[in-house]
Amino acid sequence: MVKIAIIHNIVTPYRLELFERLSKHKYIDELNVFYCLERYNDRNWSLKYNAEYKYKILPGYTFNFPIIKLPCSINPSIFNEIRNNNYDAVIICGFTDVTTQLSYLSCKINHIPIILWSELSGVYLFKHHTFYNPLITFFIKNSDALVVPSTQSKEYHIKMGSSSNKIFISPNTNDEQKYICKIKKYKENSSLIHEELSVTTTKNIIFVGRFIKRKCVDYLLKSFIEVKAEMDNLGLILIGDGPEKENLQALCKDSGVKDVYFTGFVSEEVKIKYYSISNLFVLPSLWDIHPLVIPEAMACSLPIVSTTGVASSRDVIIDGENGYIINTKDVEQLTSAIRKSFLLNNIILMGEKSLQILKEKCSLDIAVEGIINTIKYVKSK
Repeated sequence: MVKIAIIHNIVTPYRLELFERLSKHKYIDELNVFYCLERYNDRNWSLKYNAEYKYKILPGYTFNFPIIKLPCSINPSIFNEIRNNNYDAVIICGFTDVTTQLSYLSCKINHIPIILWSELSGVYLFKHHTFYNPLITFFIKNSDALVVPSTQSKEYHIKMGSSSNKIFISPNTNDEQKYICKIKKYKENSSLIHEELSVTTTKNIIFVGRFIKRKCVDYLLKSFIEVKAEMDNLGLILIGDGPEKENLQALCKDSGVKDVYFTGFVSEEVKIKYYSISNLFVLPSLWDIHPLVIPEAMACSLPIVSTTGVASSRDVIIDGENGYIINTKDVEQLTSAIRKSFLLNNIILMGEKSLQILKEKCSLDIAVEGIINTIKYVKSK
């Protein structure tokens, strides 16, 4: 039995189930989660929940670096929180906040094992990412163990100086069971869901995310326009919002394409309803670290089309079996992947394969065990 602290940047709903599972795990006697800040301004998350684990939002303040434009939180009280609580290990998420650096220092002074929880993958950091390379290397080499979300992330951290044996994978994921149960119910009432959501098309592609340039939703829309010319009953459901929305709507108007549904941000329940009447999930991002929407769509038994720029794609997409991995900014490849998904009449089997891969590689239980195995490793040392 161990006492563990987690230092996390903001309150993120998708971590809720993971932290609750960890707090109830037989190996953990006590789990305390310390948040630097409640939320960032660009996150439209609902934070109304009753957490079943111990947590605290630390007093402090946050500012943006002027050049790299990353938020940085300063919460000096974390130093004493760690010093006074006799933790068996501290899991530090990232390294850019002053708070995480204070946590690191406090652990070193008090001889507490450090587990660095890092989502870096080498796909993309930011324009001036080389500025941080010495700091990244220092944190990686001097942590007692690392938790990462994917194979690509593990390879990146080895390249940056870590040994393979002290890196453990805990995939970014949700509680798949809540999707599996609800999706079955909604699919049984498909015609009613279509009517409720005012979706008239019988075959649908779905995207979920922010409408920003790096998500490349315009490439998806261009591919959809091509395939739509061959499949009149095809629709495109775009869940989200953002600065690119007007450009996307203008593209629809200029092309004269129909059956593109801009839903805005929707509740979790409504989102699952949209998944239930969809046939294919597409995430055409220029870069994405380890997006939660992919395992979310897989839990809803959808095939996945994504890009080489999405770090977790090769862990959960088997090309031709449950989807396709394409090059970034390649409308021709994206169009071909969508065509193959629909025209080979195997889209249902591909969706079933997605769910199988999720259970085998990316379930919430696997995510929990990845972190537990990391804690056991540092304890054994």
